[in-house]
Amino acid sequence: MKDPFARYAAAIVRLRWPVLIGCIVVVALAGGLFAPKANAAVKSAGVTAPNSESVKADSLLETQFHASTHKNAIVVFRYPDATVDDGFYQSQVTSAAAAIRGVKHVTSVETYYDYGDPSLVSPDKHSTLAVVALEGDEGAVEDLVPHVRDAIRFLTIQHWVTGRPAGGYDSHVSSEADLQRSEMFTLPVILLLLLLVFRTVVSALVPLILGVVSIVVATALIYLIALGINTSNFALNTGSMIGLGLAIDYSLIIVSRFREELAKTPDHHAALVATMATSGRSITYSGLTVMLAMAALTLLTLPLMMVRSIAMGVMLVAGISVLVGLTMLPAMLALLGRRIDALRILPRPRTPVQDAGIWYRISQAVMGHPWRWLALCLLVLGTLAFPIHELTMNLFAPPSSYESNLGLDVLKQEFGANQATPIQVVIHTSTAGGAWTPEFLGTVSAVTDAAQGDSRVDKVASLKSLTPNVSESQFEALKPDAFKDAPLASKFINTSGDTAVIYLQLKNDQFSSQSENLVYDLRRTIVPAHNQHGYQVEVGGETATFIDFRDALYSRFPLIVLTVTVIVFAIMLMFFQSIFLPIKAILLNLASILATMGVLVVVFQHGVGHQLLGFDPKGAITVVTPAILYVILFSLSTDYEVFMLSRVREYYTETGDNQLAVSRGLQRTAGVITAAAVILIGTFGSFTTGAQLTIKEIGLGLAVGVLLDASLVRVIMVPATMRLMGRWNWWAPGWLTRILPKLSEGPAPEPASVRVPAPAADGAPRLAAQTVVLATPATVGRLVPVEEAPGRGVRLPARGGIGVGRDRVNELSLQVTGVSRFHARIQPGPRGYEVTDLRSLNGVWVNGERLPPEVACVLRPGDLIAFGNSAQTRFRFEEEPAGVATPVP
Repeated sequence: MKDPFARYAAAIVRLRWPVLIGCIVVVALAGGLFAPKANAAVKSAGVTAPNSESVKADSLLETQFHASTHKNAIVVFRYPDATVDDGFYQSQVTSAAAAIRGVKHVTSVETYYDYGDPSLVSPDKHSTLAVVALEGDEGAVEDLVPHVRDAIRFLTIQHWVTGRPAGGYDSHVSSEADLQRSEMFTLPVILLLLLLVFRTVVSALVPLILGVVSIVVATALIYLIALGINTSNFALNTGSMIGLGLAIDYSLIIVSRFREELAKTPDHHAALVATMATSGRSITYSGLTVMLAMAALTLLTLPLMMVRSIAMGVMLVAGISVLVGLTMLPAMLALLGRRIDALRILPRPRTPVQDAGIWYRISQAVMGHPWRWLALCLLVLGTLAFPIHELTMNLFAPPSSYESNLGLDVLKQEFGANQATPIQVVIHTSTAGGAWTPEFLGTVSAVTDAAQGDSRVDKVASLKSLTPNVSESQFEALKPDAFKDAPLASKFINTSGDTAVIYLQLKNDQFSSQSENLVYDLRRTIVPAHNQHGYQVEVGGETATFIDFRDALYSRFPLIVLTVTVIVFAIMLMFFQSIFLPIKAILLNLASILATMGVLVVVFQHGVGHQLLGFDPKGAITVVTPAILYVILFSLSTDYEVFMLSRVREYYTETGDNQLAVSRGLQRTAGVITAAAVILIGTFGSFTTGAQLTIKEIGLGLAVGVLLDASLVRVIMVPATMRLMGRWNWWAPGWLTRILPKLSEGPAPEPASVRVPAPAADGAPRLAAQTVVLATPATVGRLVPVEEAPGRGVRLPARGGIGVGRDRVNELSLQVTGVSRFHARIQPGPRGYEVTDLRSLNGVWVNGERLPPEVACVLRPGDLIAFGNSAQTRFRFEEEPAGVATPVP
């Protein structure tokens, strides 16, 4: 055997027991020692851009004021029966503050009763806040949240612990719960779908087992990576989602091809070798495409923990899925053999006659009117994609049913939408005590005044707001003693006298365009105009954090798109040795991805169907969702493209007939693609049942993307475009094919080859001839009308065949009453030309005898053939010497 995949499969057959035992040992170790610890090792979110201005501002706030928004929890107290002036209310809050101060790594707790800060009390005085400063990195402060909550469980008044650390902790907890819930829901659904597809218990269980194995091993690897590299908990969710889908997808393709090969040979080992040389190669290249795309995304977003983690997780599960599909799966199939069809629960489906299946007929109908179908699909995709122009993004929100989100809702209701998320302008000088100079205080005053005069700002709090009755010159001359009776001053200037902070409460939503523009204006114009002495000024806060993260991600996005596109183009170029097919695949992928994004805007941004999916619409999509979906969907689409066009290429190599090859390829692969797509849709859709909004978005986006790709794109748009391009589908410049590495679906057939001119457009220069493999029999068939049938004879192709029927997509179109749309098929067989009745209404008659439906009849020279009972549809079969290339009529 020359083919490396065939040799590899033969080796797996010989070593099937050691391979299977080795795989079981690896899975047992991964599942017993490492995978259960993964959730404890990963961290939440990771939506900051390192070294950005917002991170620098937050670092100054943490070190100088213990006021980091990333590390401060907020406790919201509410007591409808009394105000904050009530003694019982005060005792509850002060007792809670004392209990929280006793929690290890809590550095400070600030309440209204400490300094009388009015910003910590709601306008109706029934609610108040406590600001809790926590010590440690992002993961450590989140781990403190349950301890803070436990410390104040004794309270009898309403209270909620919220803020960034609490949101991160709740996100982490909900991610683990979502993962368990989704897997419990998904696995039974997938098993049911597999039973419907394969109709036997054993063949249905094999892909499911492989899916679970892939998840276990990938989760173990994520744990090991998380020990050394900060990894987001979203890597587990998306990794589980994609890993389960891909592993089952690849197993489905392998098992389907194996069952197909078993029907051709009594030797199940030979069937497995043929399977791995074809479908085994397909899943390898598909998985490689996903891995390379995700590796590119990982490297290009290395500083952005959340995106990097998701990309890395998908890359790992793709690699594991391929590895399991190339080791454990063939070893199992080698042992099972024909027992793969054991325990049948549904009868075998009726095998369609060659070129008579439903997918064949659909493709013929599409290729009969390619422009019409292509325009209709583009209209549908364009309509779905239209809302994308309204796309807006924000940071992820904690799950709606968790304490952090409930507390945030109360905070917004009682204090205003942006009380807990102000913009922070931090002004720093390297000189100790330098903040008490006229120049520094003048800068604070000027920036404060400029902010107060901005229509986008609701309130401004700074050192100057504590001295509303002093003149500008008096404010610039102030010294620390002036604030000895004003403890709130420590909120705006640090004890070492080198850093001041100004808080800007926004009028609009923190992620609105007005708020974003305010941050840009502060950084680009307002602060520079009033910072005449060159102090270090950093603009931070939630809005700034979002802007910095979004800009860091999407400034890289063009390079991400280019890199992924080049990877997909290069692999498909080597696989199909064609220029047009990769370009066509990329354009169709883009169309379906844009349509998917449009659907997400309608659902998650506008809230259509939010009750069904169980979420509260935020008026925006999570910032990471578009980038993640683009890369994953682009890679998954390539998976189906390679699988389908590989089979088309097989038939084109065999027949040299582009239209016939497309129809046969679709007939052979569309059922498997549809089954795989249904399972993927079920897998991805199950993740919309969780609490995490980001995972809901990604799950629904992947489900919609796969649905569009497997229906409109694969079944309609691919046949339509390939029909329009004809033999151009398979053309590449001669110089390119000589230097291009050749990937192939499997061992190529070895009939004689002839030279066929490459197609040339009108007015275009002739292209170099390309080789198309065709048989060269001594004679070919011909249908000659009898005297009652007007018109010329029909010359039959030497390879492939022709369809006969009333539908115009048939090569022999008979517009006569009584002829079915797809009446019959004539094609060369091992004993000569054969005619088959495709279950027509009025039958096919040979020499006066009606043929049984779907039974091939070998034709002999002089045979009289009638399609139906009309005199206009009678022909005489003859043979004549073959030409070099026999045209299809």
